[in-house]
Amino acid sequence: MLTALEIPADQIEQEQRHMAKVAFARTMSRQILGTMNDFRRMLDAAPDQPLTKAALELAEAPCGPVGMESPDRVTVNLFGGGRTN
Repeated sequence: MLTALEIPADQIEQEQRHMAKVAFARTMSRQILGTMNDFRRMLDAAPDQPLTKAALELAEAPCGPVGMESPDRVTVNLFGGGRTN
């Protein structure tokens, strides 16, 4: 996904190193759970779509947990560049 958002390879590699340890836990935020459920419903509308294409389309949807901004724009801004839509 970061490659599709045109994030530079060195930043992607650094992010992968930071994310090497994974932990799963319940969310304490109903807002996050609601957004995840909204995304699941949006995916149901295009069941045969390639995953990357579907994920990029979902990333354009405004989300409450990120101030009603789109996740793709928030990600690009956090990485300081890349695709701007």
